[in-house]
Amino acid sequence: GSWEINLFNQQADFEMGVFKPPLPEGADKCYISDHTDIALGMNPATKYPEAARAFLQWLTTKEFAELYSNALPGFFSLSNHDITLEDPLAQEFISWRGECESTIRNSYQILSRGEPNLENELWRVSAQVINHDITPQEAAQQIEEGLAKWYPPHQK
Repeated sequence: GSWEINLFNQQADFEMGVFKPPLPEGADKCYISDHTDIALGMNPATKYPEAARAFLQWLTTKEFAELYSNALPGFFSLSNHDITLEDPLAQEFISWRGECESTIRNSYQILSRGEPNLENELWRVSAQVINHDITPQEAAQQIEEGLAKWYPPHQK
């Protein structure tokens, strides 16, 4: 994912590019995972509420969005500001906001609340597929079976 841009820039000895996930046949709408990874807030018991609010207000500006997104390529401000990024890979990733709908990771909002936890299961089966220990179809079956143990829509 985009969060690996710095690592690849430091260690890759080849030219890199990025591409959006291919659409299934007949689909015309793309989706990107574009959600909160880092959040900041104000402690309601702070002795400096005005300063904290001023700082939080600044976090909503274009200046911050561009500064933050350039300082941490691959971690993007979720603002709607039109910003320019110095890293070409980061700029390509963020340009997809104009072409695709936004969604959170499929395992984050609800599907990691039960057991087995979908986030952990996806990590587990993905590693097994990469290592050729199981097929993608077997991984999908294991995920479905895990969800069927606790997630009502998979119990019908």
